[in-house]
Amino acid sequence: MSFSISLPLIINRSVNLNFDKQETNVGDISLLVRHFSSPRLFSKPTNIQLAIGSTIPTGNGITNVITDEKNFASGTFDPIISMIAAIMFKPGWSFDTRFFTRQILSYDNNRTKIGDLYSYGFNITFAPVGASYNINSQIKFINREQDIFNDITFANSGGDYIYFTPGFSKVIFGEGETAIRFWSEVDIPLYQYVQGIQLTEKFSIRFGLNFGLTLFGHKSKTKAQKAGNSLFD
Repeated sequence: MSFSISLPLIINRSVNLNFDKQETNVGDISLLVRHFSSPRLFSKPTNIQLAIGSTIPTGNGITNVITDEKNFASGTFDPIISMIAAIMFKPGWSFDTRFFTRQILSYDNNRTKIGDLYSYGFNITFAPVGASYNINSQIKFINREQDIFNDITFANSGGDYIYFTPGFSKVIFGEGETAIRFWSEVDIPLYQYVQGIQLTEKFSIRFGLNFGLTLFGHKSKTKAQKAGNSLFD
């Protein structure tokens, strides 16, 4: 079992008709406790991860929700649940399916409650055994429910999105689960359906640092854990 903390910096480019806008924002901090299981399926190394935790508001309140429907700072503490199931089909290469949800349970100081977020993805990761980096490529579907202001649903919010998301992660200090990693990924929209009138994304870039710490158990990871580690990097 391990603990991790991550703080993202987000660059978002949005467009609607003749309106084109690029913004840079700090997202909320994410705290996660992860549990690993490594059964062997189809004679291949596998890795199943379950993570629960919470976001911690960065103090910025709601960060431009209309121009950024998923990389938001909600201004509240929000529970997170993440799951991944990965299989290493050849040395250094793995395929995984993943699920993530962020549940918004409370209103911020402005009596606004951001819609819940659900994400589902299929990912291929290249993580050479013994290397300090990995490269991944993901297709993901995101559903954002509509926001609520003073108990009234905000019509111009929420939607469904499909993205192609390449990413990269590298250990810059430490090793195994006890390490500091730099990570980066780019969301390239393939499909966007938004409720009401909203800006749609041209692209979204996220990068940041992730700190991991082994709470108890083995500090060294199996090959399967290394292959599936990119979910939380």
